[in-house]
Amino acid sequence: MRASYRIRVAWVVVWAVAVVVIGTRTPWFQWLRDPLVRLMSPVASWVRGGTAQDSSLTAKSKDELIAEIEQLRRERLIWEAATATTATAARVCTDLERAFSLIDRYKSYTVRGANVLGTGMSFDTSLVLVDQGSAHGVRPGDTVLTVEGALVGTVHSVADTSAYVRTLAHPSSAISGASVEQGTLVGLVRGQFGLSTQLTLIPKSAQLRQGSLIQTAGMDEAIPAGIVIGAIEELEEEPNTELLRASIQVRYAQENLRQVIILTRSGS
Repeated sequence: MRASYRIRVAWVVVWAVAVVVIGTRTPWFQWLRDPLVRLMSPVASWVRGGTAQDSSLTAKSKDELIAEIEQLRRERLIWEAATATTATAARVCTDLERAFSLIDRYKSYTVRGANVLGTGMSFDTSLVLVDQGSAHGVRPGDTVLTVEGALVGTVHSVADTSAYVRTLAHPSSAISGASVEQGTLVGLVRGQFGLSTQLTLIPKSAQLRQGSLIQTAGMDEAIPAGIVIGAIEELEEEPNTELLRASIQVRYAQENLRQVIILTRSGS
């Protein structure tokens, strides 16, 4: 058995040397290289104890593997598309639920959506431009909410097909605020130079602390009670008074506003 195996190995070595020497160093004999290679392939397969069909079987299995990989790639693309469609449908359902919830909550108001066109004029960044105006029934003083229902501000001025919204940070914004926990009036929510929002005129008897939620008190024209404004960040004393003031973290980021909800009192 060993002698037979050695003879086979010797033949393979001889053919390999012949191919290398003749095929690479003898230009006039290079045309024999391909036939020699084809002749050596079954010999090498015979040494391994196999047949000449092994290479074709291997090639076939590679083709099948490539086809399976391509099929898996197609299935993954289909799965990703289905997942994206499902996520989009879920977002649409969520938006519809929010819209119906707001319509049901504010039955005495006309509820309409608006797209944000810009985050304010160059000299007053606390104004937001939206694509709904007097032609759509929007009026100055209308309440403006985020799509989640938190307070953004009120309509400042109106054109035919657009309007400017005065956000809570606007210097002229002043809205009565109540404690969500207590349900009582606790101060006045005012804008600070278009940069931040504060709750002012807070009596020291008010039981407020960091994290306390503030909502609208319903004492302002056209602004319903119970709309969340934000949470208290820090309390401090007003100089030379018996009152407190607090910075408020509002429930929206102006630079991220894309859509808003406008409430117009019906029949007004």
